[in-house]
Amino acid sequence: MSAIIFEQIKSESSILKELYELLDSRKYSISHESLPSFEDHKEFVENHPYRFWWILRKEKKAIGTAYITRENGIGINLKVEEISIYQKVIARVTEEFDPLPAIPSVRPHFFFVNAPPSNTSLNQALEKLGYRVTQKTYKVF
Repeated sequence: MSAIIFEQIKSESSILKELYELLDSRKYSISHESLPSFEDHKEFVENHPYRFWWILRKEKKAIGTAYITRENGIGINLKVEEISIYQKVIARVTEEFDPLPAIPSVRPHFFFVNAPPSNTSLNQALEKLGYRVTQKTYKVF
């Protein structure tokens, strides 16, 4: 079984097109309802708000992205829903990085993952790792 490679995304990233294709292939999205324009995407990448951000590769092929926010959120978006890949990504992030210190009403002292209820693979991976639900988030229209 091949390893998952974490390739750090930098603001001057040369993989804009590849990132855009991954964004377009997403089945689940919390942050947007429609695909942004390529120019908006490019501006986002150049000014990305994440603490750390990676394109995930397996056998040199892009399989998704992962990031850590400055609020201690972990985001994972995979092209193929594989519980084992979600588990490996979460395990690596939590083993190699520490959450930032808590700021009351801003950031908890622990990492968290926002998981769409319909993404059963991600939810199962989190449950198998022994993580528990701490809150549900509802979209207010």
